[in-house]
Amino acid sequence: NEVEFLRIGVGTGRFGINVAKICQILTYNAAAVAAIPGAPYECIGTTYFRDKPIMVYDLHRLLKTEPV
Repeated sequence: NEVEFLRIGVGTGRFGINVAKICQILTYNAAAVAAIPGAPYECIGTTYFRDKPIMVYDLHRLLKTEPV
């Protein structure tokens, strides 16, 4: 049995996501994200993924780290 991970670095932290759980990776497009009034500080806004709205979060804000 083999397991493959996508490694993600946020600040000084390193995280892994099992690739079997990933359905698609998208490039961030700020123009496609709509701000939500009154949303938490960590929430950038919402966008559509496969015709359904999803929330977009800033991991640096969420994990309280500084961008590198």
